[in-house]
Amino acid sequence: MTPQPPCNFRAFKYGMFVHYGVKLTRNPDGSIPATGDQTADGFDAKSLAEDLKRFGVEYVIFTVWHANTHLLYPSAASDRWFPGHSVQRDLIGEMIQAVKAQGIAVLLYTHPRDGHDFSEQDAIATGWGAAGKPFTPNPNPATFDRKRWNDFINDIYAEMLDRYGAEIVGLFIDEGSAKGDSESVVDYPRLRKTIKSRNPELVMIHNYYGNLYSCDMGEKEYWNWGEFASADGRTWPSHTMPVATVITKNWWAEAPLGTPVVRFSVEDLYRYTVLQAGTCIDGGGVQFAAGPYVGGGWETGVAETMTALARLIEPVACSIKGTFASHSFPTGSGTTVNNMTWGVATRSQDGKREYIHVLKAPQGSTLSLPCPTSWAEFVHATIVPTGRQVCLIQNTTGVHLTLPPGETWNPLDTVIELTLK
Repeated sequence: MTPQPPCNFRAFKYGMFVHYGVKLTRNPDGSIPATGDQTADGFDAKSLAEDLKRFGVEYVIFTVWHANTHLLYPSAASDRWFPGHSVQRDLIGEMIQAVKAQGIAVLLYTHPRDGHDFSEQDAIATGWGAAGKPFTPNPNPATFDRKRWNDFINDIYAEMLDRYGAEIVGLFIDEGSAKGDSESVVDYPRLRKTIKSRNPELVMIHNYYGNLYSCDMGEKEYWNWGEFASADGRTWPSHTMPVATVITKNWWAEAPLGTPVVRFSVEDLYRYTVLQAGTCIDGGGVQFAAGPYVGGGWETGVAETMTALARLIEPVACSIKGTFASHSFPTGSGTTVNNMTWGVATRSQDGKREYIHVLKAPQGSTLSLPCPTSWAEFVHATIVPTGRQVCLIQNTTGVHLTLPPGETWNPLDTVIELTLK
């Protein structure tokens, strides 16, 4: 297969992280299917793709395997190492085709060191080795066969990418140690060679705990703890790398239908999407994480929240999706809505337009910005999406924007497009 043209992942700012996994994802009544094939057969690729389109995302990260390395496609490679760890349905292939048909890019979630939940027999067969006591996420050094484990994991990756590598834009590679010391388990240079030899344009993203290993960029992850433990979105800090945060109680669907699980307001999700768009340099912006049930559909509140978020984004999508962080008015990592002065800025990919997102309105009708750090000169200013002209004055004190008569600041976000000279 011929790899697809390079994807400008740096310009992606709004995605969704979707977990769907054997022994993880549940039926709407909260029960877990008895077999992996039941989980796979209950997946609705068409409805997922239509939902993602309705949610307005630019891309999705979707699990190929998670717990127990149970692959969601028929795998000869896994059968060679530990039979019974793949499904008969090509769920991944169907998902990719359905999602791409909606104009949404696909990245795949993978885990290169998930042997801690193997049976003793499978652990020994793949090189992870006998677990030993006490249980830890790391292999027992006395029985771990690093070469055999990496032979196994590279065989799995090679097969997966021979099947799907030309159809996707990247891989998410999960961490297995909060210490960021997984090179003791995974031969990352070898893994990178295996991946890039199939498609050199694939973006390699690593769950970041202080070490990129041989990946292209890191990603911050939040799961009901840390900086996203608070439901107050004004306290969430931005990052120059992409961010994934669970919006429910877990990465995958587990609460019975009818149980409210969404933890954040739509307005806070919108503000954080904008904040990340103005901060994230590496690309990807933010991914909001949730998973569908077996059989389709989402936990209570997920679809409604994501659809409402899409409605907020759509009128000003040109200032968020497909943009880069501004050079003229940069936003640093660690910025929150609480500690910002006025808001953030993004720029168009061709560099001809800057978008000012006023998340904190000034007193009066004039917003005064500092002098642009890029030495840019602006010649025109309009409100997005109405197109009403804004009075623009740029001098040695900065850039001054005055709303037209009758216009007031949007309490959520006023977006002003600046055209460069």
